[in-house]
Amino acid sequence: MPGTQTGGGAATHGGINYQDRVAAWLAVRVLAEENATPPWDLPGSTTLEFLRCETPEPVDDVLVGTSTSGHAFIQAKHSISFGATDASDFASVIDQFVRQFHAHPTLSRIPAWHRPLDKGIDRLVLVTSSDSSGRIRQTLPIVLSRILNLASNQPIADSAASDEDREVLQVLTAHITRSWRTHKGNDPSELETRQIASLMRVHILDVDPQQAQEREAKDLLRTTVLKTPADADAAWDRLVQACATYGANHSGANRPEFQRILLSAGIDMDAVRSYHADIEKLRHLSAKSLHALSFLSEIRIASGGVVKIARASTVELRNAALAGSLVVVGQPGAGKSGGLHDVAALLGSEGDVIVLAVGQFDSGSLGSLRNEIGCTREIVDVLRNWPSLKPGFLIIDALDAARTEAGARTFRDLIGATLASGSRWRVIPSIRKFDLRYSSGLHALFAGSPPSSYQDPEFNTTRHLEIPVLSDGELDQVQQQSAELGAIVSAAGQDLLNLLRIPFNLRLMAELIGSGASVASLTPIRTQIELLERFWRERVIGDDMGGDAREAILRLATTEMVNRRTLRIDRAVVAADPSASNPLRQIMSSQLLVEWQPSPEQAPNRYVITYAHHILFDYAVSRLLFRRPVDQVVAWLANEPDLLLAVRPSLVFHYQHLWAADGTRQSFWNFVFTIFKSSRIPSTGKIVGPLAAAQLINSIPDCQPLLDAMRKETSANHGASQEAFRHLMGAIRSARPDPARPLTGTSAPPWCDLLKETSSI
Repeated sequence: MPGTQTGGGAATHGGINYQDRVAAWLAVRVLAEENATPPWDLPGSTTLEFLRCETPEPVDDVLVGTSTSGHAFIQAKHSISFGATDASDFASVIDQFVRQFHAHPTLSRIPAWHRPLDKGIDRLVLVTSSDSSGRIRQTLPIVLSRILNLASNQPIADSAASDEDREVLQVLTAHITRSWRTHKGNDPSELETRQIASLMRVHILDVDPQQAQEREAKDLLRTTVLKTPADADAAWDRLVQACATYGANHSGANRPEFQRILLSAGIDMDAVRSYHADIEKLRHLSAKSLHALSFLSEIRIASGGVVKIARASTVELRNAALAGSLVVVGQPGAGKSGGLHDVAALLGSEGDVIVLAVGQFDSGSLGSLRNEIGCTREIVDVLRNWPSLKPGFLIIDALDAARTEAGARTFRDLIGATLASGSRWRVIPSIRKFDLRYSSGLHALFAGSPPSSYQDPEFNTTRHLEIPVLSDGELDQVQQQSAELGAIVSAAGQDLLNLLRIPFNLRLMAELIGSGASVASLTPIRTQIELLERFWRERVIGDDMGGDAREAILRLATTEMVNRRTLRIDRAVVAADPSASNPLRQIMSSQLLVEWQPSPEQAPNRYVITYAHHILFDYAVSRLLFRRPVDQVVAWLANEPDLLLAVRPSLVFHYQHLWAADGTRQSFWNFVFTIFKSSRIPSTGKIVGPLAAAQLINSIPDCQPLLDAMRKETSANHGASQEAFRHLMGAIRSARPDPARPLTGTSAPPWCDLLKETSSI
């Protein structure tokens, strides 16, 4: 297609000028990253990172930024003659180069190119086509190259080896001197002339339709950028149009923005080469995480069978995730982790899925998380530079499994940065209701209306989905797949049936049955704490006189995990004494502690151990570390400010134990009062007792120790009891509707009577 000459040496084709096509050629190299050889004698590891068109700089056509923080200032001329007069186009280009050299004599950093030019990383580039004169295309580049390679004591005249070279050098230095004198008021020294000439490059680009560099750009798109090579023509046309718009708007783009331009046009692409290794690291880690979660997505029966419940909430979660990011909530053991495992499988056909299990990491920052995973770049940066037409799903299991505030903050930062990046990734973390309730940061990140009927009214301004307890139909699936569990479900009274609606509890029942427990011995169980106590008696204490040794091993392991704020420890911590070998083997045989399995392809790591489920860890902390004198427990909680984050679920279990162990409830309320009287325990720790009481109170006698302390102003617990009562009322008001515990009516707890009792206090 013939070009039409216009002012400034440009050539237009269908409204697109030479400068636009040069910018598009550069955009392809930005997209190709390490797969493109760097131009202009830049170091071999340099990549082009962004470009701007029609800038306010003296060299204004195109500005390119590089990975070494360098910048190339480009003047694009479709054709140019080697003019010797000060009115020539060539003189104008050199004048722009000189003005650019002097434009920013001091460092300001904003923008990044406002600084003195450095010949190691910066360039002043004349880009032109083969239509330009031979001296521009051939002689000038040779002279510039020789100037660059002169020894420090060589005169600039040594860069000319022929009469033509000398003539070109004379014209070049005359233009530099004339411009320098105009803008600086003096002539440049030979060293200064060499300094500016060493920044200059001439680049011949034939980018008109069907020309060599257009074909080169399309080939680079086919081989290194696009998933479908046949999209190369469409991609090139889209980039040319985008660069024309940038020129008109005095703007530009970086690599992620160029990727979005192509994706929005329905053109899919591969990730750039430098991100391939990190993407594979994330994929490998995701497979490892899914393998770990697979245990929680089904119930294994001792007889060899497997119960797999097809849950309606999983389908709802898949649909909600396709619509956008959201939080998954549910009570402990309701099946959040299993649901995430199953929805990851469903979403695998919709796009890329990355699964991270918080309990696998000890990281206290995004940088340490990157290092722990083994990536070279920040995780958010990897996700941002992993393009696709399909959505991506970042699934984060169990935010509440972070046992330090730094660990919890790390994953909140990951979520926030991923959402803020505007990338294709939807973020789906899971968390217990209590932790979501007191996480204002998560509420802000996921602000919006719940996308499904599976929701908790407490979080009606937060995009979330609640994993419910098992429905009647889902319990029917259990009965159909397992005769043993079916017998328990059939024989269960209402309290036990409610307990069995929690998948974790079903799993414990299956393990107890596998240990030889009869249906008749299990049906009297009414609460989760009773179930855990029974499990502990069967699996840990036993009837072989070895319970003390097994509990000693577990106490040592649990203490180390709490002290380190992690769910994984070295086996040597508990196996240093040879006498520990047999009780440790029994514990691991009972699947209370298990060997850590770093990935699906690898055998379990014998030298790292963890609890089989975080609820078992929470209960172990409650049983082994909380059941000691109250003042010791309170001092422990008060002396370690971040401890409550690690042991809050265990504190709930301890309150449930105290409630069940003392029919007068005095031990329970005494512990509540002691916690409230400590000025060093944060409010999030103090409210745990009243929250537990709101779920446990069934009669006025259950509240009698509280009422007695409130009535007796001289009581040491008077102030603490009043504060505890206020929090109890708050917990009752904020509780979601529960048919088993309505606020009013004949079957309701005695809230009205309690208010009457306190009205006269």
